[in-house]
Amino acid sequence: MTGRGLIALWLAANAVMGAMLLRFHQPLPLPQPPPFSASGRWRLLHALDMSCPCSKRIYEYLLERRATRDAEERVLLVRGDAHEEAELLGRGFAVARIDGEELQSRYGIVAVPSLVVHRPDGSVAYRGAHRPRPHLAPADLGILARARSGQAVAPLPVLGCAVSRALREQLDPLGLKY
Repeated sequence: MTGRGLIALWLAANAVMGAMLLRFHQPLPLPQPPPFSASGRWRLLHALDMSCPCSKRIYEYLLERRATRDAEERVLLVRGDAHEEAELLGRGFAVARIDGEELQSRYGIVAVPSLVVHRPDGSVAYRGAHRPRPHLAPADLGILARARSGQAVAPLPVLGCAVSRALREQLDPLGLKY
C-alpha cells in the first residue's frame, strides 16, 4: 500500500470510531412507565445505575438533599450495593436493588439516570431526566412542584447510560463502552 492508501485507511477507521463514540452522547430513550395504583400521594421514582457516572452524581445529590416529605420517593438501584442502599434508606428513601432487565420490563426504563413522577391517582405526570444537562443542577423538586400545580412538564432528555441489554447492544455493537 502506498502512503496515501494508508492515510485513507487511517482516516476511514477514525471516522467510524468517531461516529461510534458520538452515539454515547446522544439523548437516550425516555422512560415508558406504566401507571401505578392510586396511593393518594405524589411519587417520585429515581432510576440509577451505579456503574454510570451521571447516576452516581444524582445518587450523591439525593443523599445530600434527603427524601422530601411532600411525596413518596423510591430509588431503583441497578448494580448498587448494600452500603449504597443503606445510605439511601437512612436519608428517607425507599430503595429496591434490581437488574437492568427488570428495570425495563417492570418500569419501562432502559436508560439512566431517569426520573418518573406519578400523580396521586397513579398516572404519570413526568418522565425524563433529573436535569437538562449533566453539569446543571437537578430539577426534580421543581418538576414535582410544576406537576403538582397542574402544569404540563416537558420531558428532559436522558443523557446517561443504557441499562437494558438490547439498548446497550444497539448503541455499542463493538463493546467500546458497555
